[in-house]
Amino acid sequence: MSSLNYDSDCSQLLSTHVCDQCPDTESGRIGTVFLVDDDIEFVDPQDIAEWTTFIEAGRIQVIPNVRGSFNGGTPVKKPAFGRIKEKLTSYDFEAEYTDEVLYGNWEHYNTLGKVVNKRLWWLTETQLWMTDAPASFSPNTPITDSTDDGVYYVTSVTWSSSNLPEHITAPSGLEQCFTVVP
Repeated sequence: MSSLNYDSDCSQLLSTHVCDQCPDTESGRIGTVFLVDDDIEFVDPQDIAEWTTFIEAGRIQVIPNVRGSFNGGTPVKKPAFGRIKEKLTSYDFEAEYTDEVLYGNWEHYNTLGKVVNKRLWWLTETQLWMTDAPASFSPNTPITDSTDDGVYYVTSVTWSSSNLPEHITAPSGLEQCFTVVP
């Protein structure tokens, strides 16, 4: 004798959507980036003292006063089963930031392209955006033929994750420049 067994509920629970008739909006542009060790776990990411501890230990590098963008993520889908054609499995993300501080940063950007254990986090107007996967960094220094243009470090960053970046209200004081001397 055979029996059929079905999972009683294989659907994912959908969290509640927040409604707001007069929402605040967030201005675009990445203005500060953070290179965060992949194994860092915050107790409270809004605690500036905890940030300072990680920064002073060299586990987070702060690069303030940049300009940059984030593509929001390109969905990666696979064939599904039943009546569902495709299912979302992850996202491929891309960000890019430009650092105007050319002099003195060759060693930083030359080694950044070789790291494999850093996540990219960033600040927009009021929000801190936190990713959960290590990234690949590709810095370069494009030079145009115009004497009116500046030469800057431009870094393309890619990573994959099944989660969108989490965002929280940024703790006050994160945009300052830190120089940690080993």
